[in-house]
Amino acid sequence: MSTTPFAIVGGGWRAEFYLRVAAALPERFRVTGLFTRDAVRRADLGPRFGIKTVGTLADAAQDHYLGLCIEQAARTGRAVSTTGHVWDHHSKEAV
Repeated sequence: MSTTPFAIVGGGWRAEFYLRVAAALPERFRVTGLFTRDAVRRADLGPRFGIKTVGTLADAAQDHYLGLCIEQAARTGRAVSTTGHVWDHHSKEAV
């Protein structure tokens, strides 16, 4: 069985849920990185789960899988801009 690499955008409870699943099943999943602007969450989640964390979109874009997650978010209507705002393409306003 192959390992599935994935990246996480966000540092809330749902991100932590996926981190726990990946930690419990290392033969199935590998977290390549986590992007969150929250420095406290980066300082907590990175060492606790042994993962790379980044706090800017420029840094996230340097990681292949994080970049793909951001690209997917853009395709599904919730695009992330380099200014750090999340844009909803339906309302054209920052959320």
